[in-house]
Amino acid sequence: MAPPILTSAPVPPAPRRAPLQPEDAWAEAVPFELAPPGAPRPPARPAAPLTSTFDLLRADLAETNALKIYVQGARAGATGLFFFDLEDRTTTLYLRRGNPESAESTHASDAIGPFLVAQRLATNEQVARAEKEAIKYGNDVLAALFTLGAVNPGLVFPALAQRAADILLRAYVSPRGSFRFEALELPSSKVVPLGNRWGLLAEVIRRVPLPELKARLMDVRERPVVRRGAGDALPDLRLTAQETRAASYFDGTRSLAHLAQSNAGEMDTILRVALLLRELDAVSFPEVELRAPPPAPPGAPRPETARPTPPPAVRPTPPPRPAAPAAPPRAAPASTPGRKPAAPAPAAGARPVVPTLTPTGVSTLPQVDPPRIAPVVPPSRPPSPGFAAVLRELQARLERIRNENHFQVLGLPDTADAGLIKAAYFKLAKQFHPDTVPPDAPPELGKVKAEIFTAIGEANRVLSDDGSRARYRERLAEGGGADVDVQSVLLAEETFNKGTALVRARRFPEAVKTFDDAIAANPREGEFYAWRGYARFFTLPDKKVAMVEALRDLNQSLKLNERCAPAHYFIGQLYKLTGDPATALKHFKRCVTLDPQHVNAQREIRIATGQK
Repeated sequence: MAPPILTSAPVPPAPRRAPLQPEDAWAEAVPFELAPPGAPRPPARPAAPLTSTFDLLRADLAETNALKIYVQGARAGATGLFFFDLEDRTTTLYLRRGNPESAESTHASDAIGPFLVAQRLATNEQVARAEKEAIKYGNDVLAALFTLGAVNPGLVFPALAQRAADILLRAYVSPRGSFRFEALELPSSKVVPLGNRWGLLAEVIRRVPLPELKARLMDVRERPVVRRGAGDALPDLRLTAQETRAASYFDGTRSLAHLAQSNAGEMDTILRVALLLRELDAVSFPEVELRAPPPAPPGAPRPETARPTPPPAVRPTPPPRPAAPAAPPRAAPASTPGRKPAAPAPAAGARPVVPTLTPTGVSTLPQVDPPRIAPVVPPSRPPSPGFAAVLRELQARLERIRNENHFQVLGLPDTADAGLIKAAYFKLAKQFHPDTVPPDAPPELGKVKAEIFTAIGEANRVLSDDGSRARYRERLAEGGGADVDVQSVLLAEETFNKGTALVRARRFPEAVKTFDDAIAANPREGEFYAWRGYARFFTLPDKKVAMVEALRDLNQSLKLNERCAPAHYFIGQLYKLTGDPATALKHFKRCVTLDPQHVNAQREIRIATGQK
C-alpha cells in the first residue's frame, strides 16, 4: 500500500471517527511526505517580535504558559520578579539582566530545607537548627546553613539549579493561573546564581512528564517540522549529543509523528527537542492536510512494471541519472518483469504513486541526508557600555585582592571567627560566582570574575578551619607573605584535576609527576600531597618502602590541613592493602566524620563491619 500524501490544497470534509486519545494518536502515526502546495496559507503561529525591554506586566496562563513568558524575559534581559499565581501555590522567579538568580515557592513541599535533606546535602537536624537561626539572616535558611558550616557551597549551588527547574516546571504544566511582573533589583546577598538562562529552559523541558509532552504536541503531530531559517541563531541551549542529533532530523519533509515512530528509540528525545524549539519559536509546523492516494480501479492488476521500486517513504525520490554520453538516445519501452528500468517511467496517463517534495518553483528535489546542525555560535554583539564600567571596577578589585591577606579579601578583621568567615564567603561567592556573568558580556569580564572567585575560595579554605586560621594569624604576626598568586592557584587546581583523572585511570607514574607540578604551583594545598602519596605507593615495587614514602606525603597533607578527609581515606586504603584492617577502619571512620558525604569511605566501613 502506498503511503498517503500531504497536500495543502483544499479537500472536502470527511467523516471523522471518535477523537483519539494522545497515546493512541501517537501510536497510529503514519509516514508521509509533502505534495505540491496549493494556494499559500497564512502561518498558524507568527513569531512574536523581540523587543529590547520586557513590557509584559500581567498574563493569563490559560492563554500562554510560563516558559513562553520566561523566554520573553530572558531575551529582553529583564530584571525583576516573575510571579506565577497557581491554584495551590505562588512560584517566584527572579531574573537579573535575563539571567535566573532565584526561584522560590510558597508550597511547603518546595521549601529549601526538605529539598536539601532529600538530596542528602543536609540532615534534618542541621535544617532544624538553621530554621531557628534564620531570623538572624533575614529569614534566609540557606544563608544560615552556609554560615553554620552545615552544607558545602560547591555541592549546593548545582542542586539549586535543579530545584529551580522543578519549581518552574510546576508553573509550566499548570492549566490555570495568572502571571504578574514586578520590576526591581534584589541585593546580591538575597540571590544565588542558577546558571545559564537557556540551560535552565532545556532542563525544564527534560522534566516534563511524557503524557503532558505528547498532549502539548497533539495539534502539530501530523505536520512537518521546519526549522526557521530567517530568525536569529539558536541560543546556547546546552543540548546533549542525543538532543543535537534529534534536532538534525527536523528537515521539513517529515511529520513529528513520523519522526517519532521511525526513530522509536529516540521518540522521547525528539518530542522534547521539538517542544523546546517550539517554545523558543525556533520551529514552525505548516498547516497541511493528509490526503490518501487515489484508489486503483476495481479488478485492475497492480502495475508492478509501471513503476520502479518505491524508495523509503521518509525521503523524496532522486531524479534519474542521465545516460552515458556514448549511448544513443532511444525511446523508453515498457518495463519487462525480468529487468528493472534505467529510470522511473510511469505508463502514459498513470498517476505516479511515489510522492515528491515540490515547493513553489521547484519541480523535484534530489535525495539528500537530513541536514546536520552545526554548533550554534551566538550572534556577536558589541559589548554594552555598561560592561566597560563593570570590567574596570572588577579589575581594580582584583588588583587590590592581589595585595591583601585572606581576611582582607573577605572584608573581615583578623579577629573574625568561623561564623563570620562563612557568612562573608557565602555573600561574596554569590556575587562573584562565574555563573553570574551575562552571556553577552565580554570574555575579559568572565576571566576577571573567575580570578576573584578563586581568591575568595582560597581565603575561605585557609580561614574556615580553626587550626589553619590560627597558623595563618601567626604568619601575619611574624610578617609572613600574605599575597595570593591567583594565577598560580588556578594553574595548580587545573593540574591537580588532571592528576586525579590519571589516578582513576591507574596511570600512577604520570599522576605523581602531575601532582609534583601542582604542588610546585601551590605548595600550601594539603589535598595535593594526599593524592600524590596515594599514587606514589603504587609506583614502587617494595611495598614497605612504598608505605613509608606514601605516608610521608599523607602526613604532610594532614599537617597542612588536619581536616583533609581524602588523606584519611587514602591512609585507610593503604593499611587495608598492607594487612592492617583495624587501623584502616579507624581512618575510614575519621574520613566520614570529616566528610559525611564520602560514599567510598562509607562503603569501606560497611564492608569492614559487616553492615548492609
